[in-house]
Amino acid sequence: MGEKFGNYELVRRIAQGGMAEVFLARFTGVEGFERWLVIKRMLPELAIRKDFVEMFLDEARLAARFNHPNIVLVHELGEKNGSYFMAMEYVDGPHLGALFAHSLRKKSPMPVSLCCYVLARAAEGLHHAHELKDRDGTPLSIVHRDVSPQNILISRDGDVKVMDFGVAKAASQTTQTRTGVVKGKVGYMSPEQCLANPVDRRTDVFALGIVLYELVTRRRLFRDKSDLVVMQKITTEEVPPPSQVNPKIPRELDELILKSLRREKDARTPDALTLSDELDTYLAGSGEAVTRNTLARWMNENATDLVPSGELVQNPTPSWTGAQSPSGGSRPGMASTAPTPPRSNDAETRALSTAHLNEGTQDETPASSGAAEGGLALPPDTPVDTGGKPAGPSRAPLVAGAVVAVVALGGTAAFFALGGLSSTGTLRPVTPTTTSGSSGQPEAPPSSAAPTPPPASAGSPATAAGGAPAPDITLGALRILVDPPQAEVTVNRVSRGTCENGAVLVDKLSMENPEAQVVLSLDGYETQRMSVPLVGGDTITLPVIRLRRQSATVRPVHGIFEITSDPSNLKVSIDGRTVGRTPLVKLEVKDGAHTIVVEAPPGYEPYRDTFKSVAGMKQSLPITLQKAARPPRDDRPREPEGTGKLVVDTTPYWTYVYLNGKNLGATPIAPPVEVPAGKVTLRLRRDGKDGCTIDVTRSVEVAANQLTRKSFTLEAREAKGTCQ
Repeated sequence: MGEKFGNYELVRRIAQGGMAEVFLARFTGVEGFERWLVIKRMLPELAIRKDFVEMFLDEARLAARFNHPNIVLVHELGEKNGSYFMAMEYVDGPHLGALFAHSLRKKSPMPVSLCCYVLARAAEGLHHAHELKDRDGTPLSIVHRDVSPQNILISRDGDVKVMDFGVAKAASQTTQTRTGVVKGKVGYMSPEQCLANPVDRRTDVFALGIVLYELVTRRRLFRDKSDLVVMQKITTEEVPPPSQVNPKIPRELDELILKSLRREKDARTPDALTLSDELDTYLAGSGEAVTRNTLARWMNENATDLVPSGELVQNPTPSWTGAQSPSGGSRPGMASTAPTPPRSNDAETRALSTAHLNEGTQDETPASSGAAEGGLALPPDTPVDTGGKPAGPSRAPLVAGAVVAVVALGGTAAFFALGGLSSTGTLRPVTPTTTSGSSGQPEAPPSSAAPTPPPASAGSPATAAGGAPAPDITLGALRILVDPPQAEVTVNRVSRGTCENGAVLVDKLSMENPEAQVVLSLDGYETQRMSVPLVGGDTITLPVIRLRRQSATVRPVHGIFEITSDPSNLKVSIDGRTVGRTPLVKLEVKDGAHTIVVEAPPGYEPYRDTFKSVAGMKQSLPITLQKAARPPRDDRPREPEGTGKLVVDTTPYWTYVYLNGKNLGATPIAPPVEVPAGKVTLRLRRDGKDGCTIDVTRSVEVAANQLTRKSFTLEAREAKGTCQ
């Protein structure tokens, strides 16, 4: 390629999306100085869009603040020929998802100790980001919000680096996430992200816990074809101990992981540094000494085809698997990361490379990966209970190669827009997700004999890596499913038919209006109206929208309740049946007396009560849980159990030592004598017959099952006469 770009030579374009393109670049200085970097360059035609420019600059300004060995570094933010760009660190190794899947295919899975080591180092990098302050000492309150295996890089030398702060939340940002919009990969979200509640550093701790759980059990934790079901699992399901999935996991690690995955933030591991310390303590206690060199040696022995050879420095031709949406989609402010397939004469290898770009478009079974969410990719031969269902199409292995640090462009962002008006005029949450392209149809997997497309040149039309057309950011699309399916769908005042044959796909929506006005109507049901934010080049997929029946004139048989709790987000059961989590709005309860039980989080007393529902009456039921009473403290001193050995020496010598009236002998006392463990009081005496009188007491702390040595120098005022 060899294009000159300021002080850099763009060697090869390795990814392109709707907003930016990524290049492997070389910086050459005086006297043969040379460094390999990665350039993320904003597309020139977007430089006139202020919102896109601000998102790009926000990402760069935030990333430039980091200076930690476990975070991918940004060396420069600049502007050239009307385009903004970032020069970023080049990391010669795969991301954690590719590395782990490769190890399973090779039947040499990454040891549990290495999994813990990698997550401990990633946690250190995230803690650095969480602790950052501005020049005035004000905390920046950075939250990554997109921690996943694809955003953790492992270099050939055993370095662990966190990347992709493109959707991070920080107090210093000039662009703000719209109300009701949540970003991140669904399978790695925290409960507060799923519920659109405020996030903090504990959100990233929860995601780290998911990644560690999946690494040590070799199974996805929260996974389903429906993003809505995944979020329901995250917010309601109890996480089974990892040892139930992998019996080789010790109980100490069980407790450590489950603590990081608690739904209540206050009960969760408080910060990433604590998680890192706990993992290091576990490794030390397990007797497995794991270091950076340990990880490097393991990669050299088990993943040599995933790290670049020395030839890369002379002729860099990276073949890597990025942290991307399988369909090659992009999110606002982030370019697609679908990589250019490697040059190879091996047709099978080329086919596998292209197949991975389309990973996630096939029917998935429990034996396949959750790559559509950016999760761990499990190979087809991984033994998993499929519940009696036939296995789906086999997965192509991930391609070996070097992952470039700026793969931070990748990852599918899930967007949850507010929409839908209730009968009282209040907004109801709608939870859409994004997929690439406007058609929304999956791409056909490539033939194993298909030739590898050449990389796009700098002057070619905008295409996503792998030869697929880049998404058109001037158009958006919606996929809508309504219950009942006979409802009429109207978008921007144009009728789009009904959902009788499945979801209605409304594509080619102009981005001149960034929000689509959706109306759903059916005789006998309340009309639903909502405003859904669009994303250029992406398809927003809405969950099933259930219409409410119009109120009938018959006598009501249910009472209407609004149930709230302090603390919130607690599971509520009425008459033994779970009805949801607080707050509950417009909950219909049959006329009569009922028993309500509210799940009590740690530190609170259980709640159980009875209430009466009156047909047709609206009632509020506020519930405040009482904190559990702490047991009274026992401040009485405890006698230590066991005995210890004691050696006593004094100046002057030949002083008798007594313990509880028993003469232990004259100093120096040797060999050691056995005494009760704990704090003991010794009496030191000489009777004066030899002209020296001593009678004093000294306290000694005797360690159980250990030898304690004590020496006392008696001052002149404590000894009378001639004492030597």
